Amino acid sequence: MGILSDLFSGKHRREQAVERMKANAAAFAFAGISILSPMKAFGQNTAQTSAEKAKTEQVDSVAKQVKFADANVQAAAERMMKSPTGRKVLEGLHALNIEVSYDSSVSEDLGGYYFVPARKILLNSNCSDDLLASILVHEGTHALQAANGCRIGAWLDMQTYFSMNKAMEADAMKNQVFAAYELKEQGDKSVFNAFERDRPSLAKAYLDLRETYKDNSDSLAKYTMLAYYKDYAYVKTYENRYVKAISTFNDMAKPQAIGGAFQQHLSEAEIIKRVCQLDGKNYMQPADSVYLQSADCNYVQKSTYKSLAKIAEKFAKKVGEAGFYKADNSYANLYVVDYRGKLVEGMPQPKVSLTAGQKGQPVSGKASNKQPTRLPQRRRPSNFRVPFRRDGR
Repeated sequence: MGILSDLFSGKHRREQAVERMKANAAAFAFAGISILSPMKAFGQNTAQTSAEKAKTEQVDSVAKQVKFADANVQAAAERMMKSPTGRKVLEGLHALNIEVSYDSSVSEDLGGYYFVPARKILLNSNCSDDLLASILVHEGTHALQAANGCRIGAWLDMQTYFSMNKAMEADAMKNQVFAAYELKEQGDKSVFNAFERDRPSLAKAYLDLRETYKDNSDSLAKYTMLAYYKDYAYVKTYENRYVKAISTFNDMAKPQAIGGAFQQHLSEAEIIKRVCQLDGKNYMQPADSVYLQSADCNYVQKSTYKSLAKIAEKFAKKVGEAGFYKADNSYANLYVVDYRGKLVEGMPQPKVSLTAGQKGQPVSGKASNKQPTRLPQRRRPSNFRVPFRRDGR
């Protein structure tokens, strides 16, 4: 019996499975995770002026209504409740009765993760309080996503698995930076400063986007969410985890339980409907599917593509004796890019391409190694692409 089966067995076996899943959170994408930049997340908390500290300590009666058993979590929650985005996330989290706790055993490269089967968020207590405050909003967003039907697992085909996971991370990052900046506007700057140190590319993109879209909250949310996809080195760290999860799923699965007709494909419009919302309101619409279908978002890097091809080939042999069952080749619908986001010469690309102004409707065209027409944006921050660094971030 594997981990998946154990989770639905007796109490003792289920508890063991939960512990194994916790120990291998990096390999299984049942939970949303916050990957940290090395040497940036564990510094001392930024000193505040007496005026800023006094303002931070002013907790209103609404914030006190959101209760968590862990005192450190409660302090972080009361702090983030002062931001409109943080309040929406945490009130939703509290309504779902999700357990949240600080845990020093969380992998050192993670700020935290939401473990869906246990309905529990674990935050890395070794991080600074300032960074953990916004990570609470990030992981709380994953809990809300799961409650809205964003479930990740072996039942999704490869393309949907990647598309859903990436959209969920992009949405959680959007809420994290929104809440951190809203707190900064109130005088508590240290949370945003900590986020900026950990994720400088997205912080800079958000600040640039505010200059154009600060009077249009939906557009600001949409383009901030899409900015996540431009941090190619950071997204690659997630791709590595998704590949490991899919490989594990296929190794554990029986031919009749996975592959072919038994896997689900979700359209980009459905992913948007489930992911891109907060407090019951969507900030992206079905017509915005054009963004998620484009090479700007619907991509994997070359090494990831090759890994998925090997997984599909391996599973094809596994299901070969099972009659009509077949391997999942949906990875072929993903664009193949390098670490800068450029299409890779000589690699197969999807046969569907997009052109600007089609209002979300793709048109058929020949596969090409030329970079497709980029979708129009009123302004594109100069740092949307970041150079690859040796640490893989």
